[in-house]
Amino acid sequence: TATEAELQGSQVRSLLLGLARQKESLFEQLVGLWCRYTGEAAGASLRVDPNLLEARPPAEAIAQYISLYQAGLLSRRSTLDALRRVGWLSRDFDIDAELKRSDGIPVSNFK
Repeated sequence: TATEAELQGSQVRSLLLGLARQKESLFEQLVGLWCRYTGEAAGASLRVDPNLLEARPPAEAIAQYISLYQAGLLSRRSTLDALRRVGWLSRDFDIDAELKRSDGIPVSNFK
């Protein structure tokens, strides 16, 4: 059922987040040992973005944003902002660069 799938997905996300934290810790230990061995100053670190494991909204929700854009009710920028905010586009997605690349492309080509 959907509830079971959601529960299992939550458990997997929790497990993956724990593994990511372990990797951070092990990496920091490895860098510390290497710096002691070589005499270099320690300073490197590794951080895993916990938002990578957040559940994304269902495709139907994203389709609603796209439909609003195609109907002319949302601007291209607003649509991209919304998609980035809900996690369908990465946080470092450059909306301004994308708008420059897609300038002049008609809405009908985005169907």
